[in-house]
Amino acid sequence: MIVFAILLGITGLILSGLFSGTEMGFYRVPRIRVQLDAIEGRRSSQWLLWLINRPSLFIATILIGNNIANYLVSMSGVFFVQAMFEPTGNSPEILATLILTPLLFVYGEMFPKYVFMQIPETALKYTTPIFFVFLALFLPISIFVWALNRGLSLLLDEKEKPLRLRLARHEISRRFDEGQEAGLILPAQRILARNVFQTASRSILHDVTPIADYPAIKRSTPPREMLALAESLAISEFPVFSDWNAKQPVGYVRTIELALAVRQSKSNKNREKTTTERAAISEAELTSADSDISTGDAETPVRELLEFDDDHSPLNVLLLFQATGESVALVVGENDKIHGLISEKRLLHTMFSGKNFNEFNVLRNTG
Repeated sequence: MIVFAILLGITGLILSGLFSGTEMGFYRVPRIRVQLDAIEGRRSSQWLLWLINRPSLFIATILIGNNIANYLVSMSGVFFVQAMFEPTGNSPEILATLILTPLLFVYGEMFPKYVFMQIPETALKYTTPIFFVFLALFLPISIFVWALNRGLSLLLDEKEKPLRLRLARHEISRRFDEGQEAGLILPAQRILARNVFQTASRSILHDVTPIADYPAIKRSTPPREMLALAESLAISEFPVFSDWNAKQPVGYVRTIELALAVRQSKSNKNREKTTTERAAISEAELTSADSDISTGDAETPVRELLEFDDDHSPLNVLLLFQATGESVALVVGENDKIHGLISEKRLLHTMFSGKNFNEFNVLRNTG
């Protein structure tokens, strides 16, 4: 009985180290390196890449394996105490817990995780085939756990793809931290990268401005009135609405382009005047946007208003802004429901003026 209890305990301890270490290695190994090794034809890397693309199944197998390993260790402790001391009542379970808890914590959890944290690629090279054996053995139970997790994900509107993206972002963020520690990356660069990841992980609806927050400027409004209103509200760009529907934007205008159009119209008017009339015009009339010279002939520089679905990511929207040269877009959902407007300026402001940059500026000013 004693030999059986010892063998059972060693088996449970090895299994606990296998599953705990594999879990640590799974989160530490570089995904890019795994993909490159898989392309080169390494079988263990191909298996590991298959697991990386199915994190829910991996986690289910780890949970089942750890529970079985811990149960084997606990049962071996009970058998060992019963054979050695012949106690009565509940004392075998209590003594086994007191004896095996430090042993399981150190050699079944801490030591394997430390090894896999230091050399994840080398360790996973040997343990991945063994892990797949247990994955096949636990597959009936793992499928049930995976299906349960999948049902909860659908209920909570959480998809598996965002889970893989979060793992990838976490790994890249860790690489930036290591680069800063090695002196290869500046603190501001690391903070910018972290802000990019945080912006990419949230919905575009967080950065949408309701249409009601913009002034209701119609398409037929004279450019001079548009400019005066934009200057009074201190806005750099604004939507213009249909003349027959005050809630339907048909484009947007950049204040700087509007000011240039008004100024150009005034210059054209001045060229048409005679030499005597031009001499009578004061310098203030030439430079002031509030002069009495008519600007009705100015053409309003209305730009195209892009339209994005509400499932776009903020980074994707920024790329589309850069590709098209536009800076304002309409965000719509199902059944053409208008959520509001999103601007490139607001997205960049979120990325460059977040909490991380504020903390960096405080440290820089106090340093």
